[in-house]
Amino acid sequence: MDLINADGAEFRRNWGGQIGPNARAFLIAYAYLLGEFTAFKQLGRFMRPSLARRVFGAGPVDVAVEQVCTVLAGWGYRRDAHKLEAVVCQVLLLNRSPRLEDLSTGALGELRESPAMGGQWVKDLHGVHRVVASLGHVDPPRLGPEAGPVAMEGVASGRAGWVERWYATSTLISKIRRSYRSVLAKMGRWLAADHPEVNEPSQWTRQACASWVTAVDRMAVGDFSQWTDGMRSQGRLGKPLTAQSKSG
Repeated sequence: MDLINADGAEFRRNWGGQIGPNARAFLIAYAYLLGEFTAFKQLGRFMRPSLARRVFGAGPVDVAVEQVCTVLAGWGYRRDAHKLEAVVCQVLLLNRSPRLEDLSTGALGELRESPAMGGQWVKDLHGVHRVVASLGHVDPPRLGPEAGPVAMEGVASGRAGWVERWYATSTLISKIRRSYRSVLAKMGRWLAADHPEVNEPSQWTRQACASWVTAVDRMAVGDFSQWTDGMRSQGRLGKPLTAQSKSG
């Protein structure tokens, strides 16, 4: 770290005119290859994809990045391509291999707990983990010992199947998936009552969408909800939904 410094500009000032503009990048690569250096958070901002291609070669890194990005795009995952590429390269570097098949369930579990994958990194790691699992290399990710979602009541089986399929394959974090599943279940109960003819996404018309927006605007707390023990004691039952709840 004394040699590399935490900032590229400081590094160049310390070495004066003796080095070229890429010297720090090569020094990071030497530290990674010869000293097994992976304390990347101490380096400030630097290009993980460039380091990965420098130490592994561009070919295998590009293959891994393309695999992950293609699968996530097919699932409707919305993320800046450059940021997602950086996450994939971070995972490859920490696993010391450019091959997705060299990742293991245990290794991904350790990465989830690693300080190197904190903040937004760990959120995107969930998506990468799901891709590697879909390719058959590891077990699907588990975010905790939470129980599975309660079976949906009052929703036609066809519509419930579509919702559960989305819930099982979405790359969103567990908390967000549960929230969206609840809203979709509420919509399913409303459809069963007002539009029973709508059984699959292809039948979701502009008119049905407009009717749903109107229903939400007039909805009160508890409408089309699935009751569980203790819910009926809530003080706001029957009162209009807040603007924030409607927009959510």
